[in-house]
Amino acid sequence: MKKNPASKNFLLKTVFIFFISVGVLFWIPSVLLAQDPAPEEATPAEEPAAAPTVATIIRLIHPAEGALVIGKKPEIRFALLDAGSVKGITAILDGTDITNVMKQEGAEFSFKPIAALASGQHTLQITVVSQDGQELVQEAAFSSRHTERFEEATSDNEIGLVYKHRVAKSDYIHTEVKNRFDATLSSNSKLKDGGFETSFTTNAHYADQNLPIAEPERKGVNLSNFLWQTKYTKDKFSTGSDVGDLQLNETPLTVAGLARRGGQLAFGYDNYEVHGFVVRSKELSGFNGGFGIEGPSNEHILGTGASAKFFQEKMLLKGTYIAGGEKENSFGTWGDVNQRRGRAAGGSMQLKLFDDKLIFDSEYAETNYDGDTSDIYDAEEDEAYNYGLSWIYNILSLKGSYQYIGPKYAVIGNASTQNDYEGVNLEGTASFKTQTLTLGYSDCNDNVKENELVPQVTTTAAKAGYTFNGIENLTLGLNYDRSKQESALEPAGTDPIKVYTTNYSGSINYIVWKLNLGFTAGHSVQDDRMPTDQDTETDTYTFTPALTLDALTVTPSYSYNSTWDKSTLVTTDTHTTGLNFNGHFFENRLLYDFAGTHNRTETSDRLTDNYTLGLTYKLTYVLAEKFGVFTKPSISIDGRYGSTHDYIANTRTHEKVVFLVFSSILPFSF
Repeated sequence: MKKNPASKNFLLKTVFIFFISVGVLFWIPSVLLAQDPAPEEATPAEEPAAAPTVATIIRLIHPAEGALVIGKKPEIRFALLDAGSVKGITAILDGTDITNVMKQEGAEFSFKPIAALASGQHTLQITVVSQDGQELVQEAAFSSRHTERFEEATSDNEIGLVYKHRVAKSDYIHTEVKNRFDATLSSNSKLKDGGFETSFTTNAHYADQNLPIAEPERKGVNLSNFLWQTKYTKDKFSTGSDVGDLQLNETPLTVAGLARRGGQLAFGYDNYEVHGFVVRSKELSGFNGGFGIEGPSNEHILGTGASAKFFQEKMLLKGTYIAGGEKENSFGTWGDVNQRRGRAAGGSMQLKLFDDKLIFDSEYAETNYDGDTSDIYDAEEDEAYNYGLSWIYNILSLKGSYQYIGPKYAVIGNASTQNDYEGVNLEGTASFKTQTLTLGYSDCNDNVKENELVPQVTTTAAKAGYTFNGIENLTLGLNYDRSKQESALEPAGTDPIKVYTTNYSGSINYIVWKLNLGFTAGHSVQDDRMPTDQDTETDTYTFTPALTLDALTVTPSYSYNSTWDKSTLVTTDTHTTGLNFNGHFFENRLLYDFAGTHNRTETSDRLTDNYTLGLTYKLTYVLAEKFGVFTKPSISIDGRYGSTHDYIANTRTHEKVVFLVFSSILPFSF
């Protein structure tokens, strides 16, 4: 139907008149009021409430901003001025969250460190969240020193107490103690002020039991170790001394990992350093031997060394000289033998180039050693040297080294020094985004002087390894190595040595949730080309899953090893099963630990068929976190069980021991 235009005009006119009428109704009163305003005072608009600020919420009580605090455990205190407007609060001291260990009394919060606070600058950050979600941060910086005289003056000590009482055992066990008490002291003390610093660390042990105690331990108080260190630095100058149980490291071919009791003194300036040391050649335990620097020279090892850095520390030069005598150590490494004397001197160089991507190492050393000063033979001299080069370029990492050690090379104080060796080692690694490839080669031999009385045995080996981790939570690995051992220059009547060994192995590791699944498989072949012809083949399979939860860790394992001796046609199979689990209940109040291993070995000729079972277990209940001055006093059931069964001889053995153990820790510091 067609719309009437007249009705549309009427609607528009009606709307227009309506808006005009409303405008007039509002305009007329406003004009009248403007012409005759009322003399009353205008009401001011209500201002919005002021937003909270740091100053209106937080008041720092102690320490004040920029203050110097004297004390080892300064108390931190602050208050909330308007606690009702705060929804949450966090306090961080030097990057450590202390919120959960603060004490609250009303609107005031306090914290006192359990251990001594390190001297120097500190930062306290307090963050509050207001009810409307606004985050306000108050920061304060202060410094501390432990005493007026020293920046740091601390002594942290801990005594561990353990008493165990045997409550059960197998009848035929007669060497297990009935009662034993142990107390161990661990102490670390330190004084520091400016460039001066001295420290003393020690561990002592008290033991008592109903049966004799095997050497070197003794009943009563025993000193395990101690070390007193002092050093002073100022600008480029430094000096220091060490007295006690030292760990000496000069160069790899002279002194490396020599652990003895004695003293050491060092001086340094800028990139230069010199030092000297004297230690007892005999290993000392307990209070015997004093500081290790007393006594005749033939019972000591003396040495000196120096180092220098050049070219912005890209080149390092080191030199060392040692001399002394020895007879035996306290733990029976040698028996009652005659006096030995010797000396050694050596030097090394390390050069780093191209942002340390290319590194060259070299060392040379000579020794003079007399293994028995009472015989008619003079001391023997020999030499050793090595060269090494490593290079990192993009995805490649390459290493190579050559080493020669003479047959008479021996270092005083180090009876296990390798000698009569010459060899080359090469290794290269290519690391891609998800893959790694490693190749290696080595060739070495003994009898470097070609002594006609003994054969020269050369061992050559090559290896290759591949790793893939391109799939999330999955790692695959493959390895191959082949070695050849072959002799030459055999004396008359000596059979030649010629053995080839080849190994293949693969591994897979997969992580899902909190479960780690690991599996490895390997195959080894020994090709004996000597008259004995003892060829063997070995297969090995190992499965090692592991489950790690917040309060429980379970690590079972299974391994199968099968070796076939081709000369006797006998196969030896070994099955090894293990189960370890530990965890806790009731917020670490009840703890448990269990470990068990079962081993079964049998041969195809039925001459061997046996198993062994070993179990250890411990159940501990922590009586309290703190009980007076004691920390974590605990009571435990600690036991072990062992069993063997020889099926061929039809014999069995069983043994069990169970202890009731009381333990606690007594910490104290000042």
